[in-house]
Amino acid sequence: MEGKKFIFNLLSVFTLLVLTVSLVSALGISPAKKIVDFEDGLNFESEFKVVNTLDRFTKVSIGVEGELSKYVVLEKGNILSLEANKETIVKYSLNIPKTLSKNDISQGNNDIYFTAREIVDLKENLIGTSVGLISLLRVKVPHDTKYISSDFYIYEGDVGSNTIFVIPVENLGVENLSKVSVALNIHDGQNTIDELKSKSIPIVTGERKEIRLVWPTEVNPGEYFVNVILEYDSKINEFEDKFIVEGRKMSINDLIVGEVLGDAVKFEVTVKNIWNEELNNVYAEISVYDLNNLLISSFVTSKESISKRKEGKFTGHIDVGDLEEGEYITKLRVHYGNKDIEQNIETTFYENKFVVEGVKQGYEDKFTSNLSWILLSILIILIMINLVWMHWFKRRD
Repeated sequence: MEGKKFIFNLLSVFTLLVLTVSLVSALGISPAKKIVDFEDGLNFESEFKVVNTLDRFTKVSIGVEGELSKYVVLEKGNILSLEANKETIVKYSLNIPKTLSKNDISQGNNDIYFTAREIVDLKENLIGTSVGLISLLRVKVPHDTKYISSDFYIYEGDVGSNTIFVIPVENLGVENLSKVSVALNIHDGQNTIDELKSKSIPIVTGERKEIRLVWPTEVNPGEYFVNVILEYDSKINEFEDKFIVEGRKMSINDLIVGEVLGDAVKFEVTVKNIWNEELNNVYAEISVYDLNNLLISSFVTSKESISKRKEGKFTGHIDVGDLEEGEYITKLRVHYGNKDIEQNIETTFYENKFVVEGVKQGYEDKFTSNLSWILLSILIILIMINLVWMHWFKRRD
């Protein structure tokens, strides 16, 4: 019974998702935005288009929101009927009373939102929901003093490419601006990495311009911060944002191959975290293939965390008991997150030696070292016992 209930709930959720997705694509609205300058007694007429992309009839509710929405009149009212795959034009007018001055409303960008929502029949579709789309009418209300509006966009670059900073600026004041500039301070949270500064440009009232600064990302991968100083005619706007420089976060610094002991050879891999944050779930994988790309033997190390800018070591053993003399390919992979780095290394096995080209050989592990000292100590003790024994027999004779 519980199993059937679970399956029913699962199917219900799936049906809900499918219907919701169909609703998302059910309507279209355009244009997305229009802009008009404020003036006393403003009378502005315009329109937007609503499209029914479904293969069935539907009804749409039109809403108006925003500080100035009470001055908007919809020509066809709030409810529209749309045939399958048809569109309709919604005309409206914005009539601001002459008694309403710019000092009576919010200055800057005063937005009016037109929303279009599908009216869903509960009986027909089993669910009652609607997806809203928006067309924006922006009324630009000038400030009494010098005032600038700005946005900030970062087009992140990988290591070795460029990161582009874009600052659109708009003069929303009643006075022209003679000097507008942007200064950027790029840092890693502690130390300044670089500084950029644009040329000063003039922007007249109501004008919009775009300032672009390009930064060559010759840095290590990681998260960085940028402090933005927007200066216009001795006034300053300051804010901060962050961005990511992508690239290789891990490097393979060393690979040491030990002597063949019994049927196993020991590998020690040294990696370095070149990212500026700790990396978790890092592990190494070494696989030996023959020249036909057939896997012969492999091992995977345990997962470790490596602090930023620090090294980590991974060890493991490859079984070479059934390995015939000849040439092989050793593949070394280091995994971190959803990425990995890989090296393919030519390998030769002969005379019970596992030779990997270009890496250190003859790694002596602690067990081998300790065993050698133990054997040497036993040998010295045996020699001393033998000398004492011989000396005792000489005295006896």
